[in-house]
Amino acid sequence: MIVLFAILATALADVHHMQLTRVGNYDGVKYLADVSIGTPAQNFKVVLSTVSANFYVNSAYGKNFFNSTASETYEKLDGKFVEKWPADVEGIVGKDTVRLGADGLVIPGTIFGQAAKFRSTLLNYDVDGVLGLGFPALADGGITPPVTRAIDLHLLDEPLFTVHMKATNGLVTFGAVDTAHCGQILAYEPLTSKTHWQFTITSVRSGKYHSTAKWAARSDTTNPFIEIPAPEAAAIADAHGAKFDNGRGHYVIDCQAEASMELMIGQRKYTIEAKNFVVSAPDGRCVLALKPLNTMTFGYVMSLGVPFHRQFCTVHDFGHERIGLADSL
Repeated sequence: MIVLFAILATALADVHHMQLTRVGNYDGVKYLADVSIGTPAQNFKVVLSTVSANFYVNSAYGKNFFNSTASETYEKLDGKFVEKWPADVEGIVGKDTVRLGADGLVIPGTIFGQAAKFRSTLLNYDVDGVLGLGFPALADGGITPPVTRAIDLHLLDEPLFTVHMKATNGLVTFGAVDTAHCGQILAYEPLTSKTHWQFTITSVRSGKYHSTAKWAARSDTTNPFIEIPAPEAAAIADAHGAKFDNGRGHYVIDCQAEASMELMIGQRKYTIEAKNFVVSAPDGRCVLALKPLNTMTFGYVMSLGVPFHRQFCTVHDFGHERIGLADSL
């Protein structure tokens, strides 16, 4: 069942809030936010992505697309952009005023993508674009990540943002730690990449499965699941009696299973509890919120998707190149 999209943004000093609303079922869940571009403002629903630095919206066709000729502040730029993940799109770039949230963060002179070719179902009737929250080195075609632009213009109190997700909604706080929806910061972890929100996990335990290898873990707000290499996923699923359904591409599990996943990050243990690790499907069955990576990988890698972000608030700190973790209240 698609949850109706709503947005409410408020601002206090140089801290801004942007409401998130969930749409889609368990295996296609997305958290959407409102942004607007141009003068007068044209409104779009975009997916929040911590694995991309590109910001782009549909500009080609469909029920909602950016019309550059209707904006008094639009500037056409030379160049093109291409992105393969989380969507497979390409298009041209332009510059205009961007607003994050209905009455929130206003960022003039933002370079963004105008998507014209789509080879992905990500941009559909629910989604108009992607708001990349990664590091600028990830961006393509000269696109400016809006938060990076806001930091450069000194529009935020601090060069960071907090992500808080719940079952049906959430909140992004730009410029501060979200103390209203998140507990005290348990720890900050240094990043191990100059391009991704990536850090090290030194132990993974789930049921009888236990790994003490070093895992390269990435924050990924677009992923409905936790994704790890196929042999490790199979071992964890087996530890909980979950069976792989080839038709679905997921592990089916008893809905009453108390399956959880414990991660050692730094000096602390962080547990993804059963309420976020066992999810209901529309047909009444339940699936383990764990998937094998569908690409060839080397070593131990992990995509920390929605189940992790529902369990913990994540503070993405550009200034200190670190990520903070707190219990989600």
